[in-house]
Amino acid sequence: MVRKVLLLLLAGLFVGLAGLAAEETTIRVSGWVSSPAESKIMETLINLYNDQFAPPGVKAVYEPIPGDYTMKIQTMLAAKKAPDVFYWDIFMAEPLMHKGALLPLNDLMDKAGVKPEDFVDTCINAFTYNGKIYGIPKDFNTLALFYNKEIFDIAGVPYPTDDWTWDDLLAAAKAIQAKADEIRKSVPTFKAALCMAPDTARFLPFVFQNGGSFFNAARDKVVINSSQAVEALKFYTDFELVHHVAVRPSEIGAGWQGEAFGKGNAAMVMEGGWMVSFLRDNFPDIEYGAVELPAGPAGKGNLLFTVAYVIPAYEKHPAEAFDVLKFLTSPLAQMYVLARGFALPTRKALGDFITDPISLTIFKGAAYA
Repeated sequence: MVRKVLLLLLAGLFVGLAGLAAEETTIRVSGWVSSPAESKIMETLINLYNDQFAPPGVKAVYEPIPGDYTMKIQTMLAAKKAPDVFYWDIFMAEPLMHKGALLPLNDLMDKAGVKPEDFVDTCINAFTYNGKIYGIPKDFNTLALFYNKEIFDIAGVPYPTDDWTWDDLLAAAKAIQAKADEIRKSVPTFKAALCMAPDTARFLPFVFQNGGSFFNAARDKVVINSSQAVEALKFYTDFELVHHVAVRPSEIGAGWQGEAFGKGNAAMVMEGGWMVSFLRDNFPDIEYGAVELPAGPAGKGNLLFTVAYVIPAYEKHPAEAFDVLKFLTSPLAQMYVLARGFALPTRKALGDFITDPISLTIFKGAAYA
């Protein structure tokens, strides 16, 4: 009889445990595979959430997606198998918001006390559509003008400043190129004053600095041949084609502008905050600085690189998914990313914790990006 009672108790215990296991909600978090450093940051944050912040019955798992991330996510969304929380880039945000593929977060933000005004305006606005917020940006970058101090010193050209204009950039590039032979005595790898790629993400700021846009006023039509855009394109390409003070990375065996800059191939490049960790890890001896991009005829202009955490519209566990998203965009998580030198925080208040001058330059660019 005692044995029978024990068996019944054990059976009840197993049923109870099975019920508990079935009630656990697993929130899948995905991003692209960009670097070991980013993967390590995400793994650390997910582990911290599970250990100290996850409510009972909720567990987050990190599932990075290699390969063509955008295509894979879009396929998953169509099949309703997308991760519960995932990265989505600013440049691909509007189509998904327009299609209703993402979950509006306003109500969840209100309940959790997450305020839109706590985030950099241009970052949160990038994921806002028809008054609804569809993503909370995790971090951001803008572009800055990086310059090699040694090359400038040899050429006898003053370092760039935040108040440079297009004319200043061109004049400095010409002055540096005129001293190419002298520069090569100390920097034999030197090729040109500038390294500039045929890349929309480097050309667009010049359009903005010239008062142009690639949309009409209603933002329902792409306009690529406005006078402002054509003038900006000519100015951009003339560095190489007319003035002969710029080279493309492919011309000199470099994979991208950052590599060309690190090797001493160019005195100046326009890149983002990712340059800091890249140069530290690969070219630690280079002496460099960075300033805001030169202003054009219409003033300052920049490009915002930001990624938000979003949730699919058909999410079965929206409250639990948002709880993970809230943690990943919290001051604690963003301070951790900032401390690793990986990217800049989207929370305005954390701007006071940025002490590195180059990071501050990148941060300032968001105001007009």
